[in-house]
Amino acid sequence: MAAAPAEQEEDELDALLRGYEQQAAADVAAVLQQQKQKRDDGGAFATAGKRQKVSAAADRRDQALSQPIGADNRGFKMLSAMGYQQGQRIGKSGTGLAEPLPVLVKQDKLGLGAVSKKAAAREQQLQRQREAEQRARAVAAAAEADRTGLRLGYQQRTAAAMAARRLEGQLRTAQRVCETLDTGAGITCCVMWSAPPTEAAAAASAVAMAAAAAVDELLEEPELGHTAEAGAAVKASREEAAEFAQMYERQSHDGQQQQQQQQPDDQEGEWEAWQALPPAEQLSAVLGRLRQHYCYCLYCGCRYDSDLDMQQHCPGPAEADHE
Repeated sequence: MAAAPAEQEEDELDALLRGYEQQAAADVAAVLQQQKQKRDDGGAFATAGKRQKVSAAADRRDQALSQPIGADNRGFKMLSAMGYQQGQRIGKSGTGLAEPLPVLVKQDKLGLGAVSKKAAAREQQLQRQREAEQRARAVAAAAEADRTGLRLGYQQRTAAAMAARRLEGQLRTAQRVCETLDTGAGITCCVMWSAPPTEAAAAASAVAMAAAAAVDELLEEPELGHTAEAGAAVKASREEAAEFAQMYERQSHDGQQQQQQQQPDDQEGEWEAWQALPPAEQLSAVLGRLRQHYCYCLYCGCRYDSDLDMQQHCPGPAEADHE
């Protein structure tokens, strides 16, 4: 029971000592922080002050260098005594400097001329890069122009080919319609739709040759399956077919000669003139014949009762009028 108060006093003393130690540590930390802050502020202030001094010195130097030498300067008096006038260029020819060389204060540790060499090398590198970029842009522009030209040329050629095929198709359609209407009207030959004389003769000759070949094939067929009693009939048929082939050849040959003799020279001139026309003009001529003689419009696809009926109901003679 007697030891309890003593232990209580020791605990209070330890607590008091620990409080003093904590307070002392906090005071020391605060003092160190203040010292560090002072050092930082002092260094920044010193750096700022140094910068201000350097800047002020540079300003004073530039201001002094920018002012011309006064007339009371000894050096200027010596130059004046030798004939120098203010603003005059130096040298015998008067092409020298009129202003003094600028003073460049070195702010680094590089040797004399090192900065200018590096700047020149850097400028050359930049110039080479700019030239390379310009060449690349020029090559790209030329390639793009070539691609554009090729694309436009291909599109134009394709469009022209499609237009030509469309025009030829319309011309053939108009010629077939004109041939049908002319044939119905009793016209057997027209330069606008009939074949040239040489082609007609070639077609007739081809028909005659085909007929003769068919007869020869018929005559050369074997007689398997025929009886002895039908031999005379087959022989008679052969002779009749041969006579028919000879007669057809004579008639075809005589007809060709007669047709060639009846064709005048002016018809050949018409054929040549018609073939010399462009397809567009040929189509226009055929369409004009259809409209004038038969009141027929190719783009309407019908034949009108009269010219007045066609004028009232047909939009026009061109395809664009029907769009």
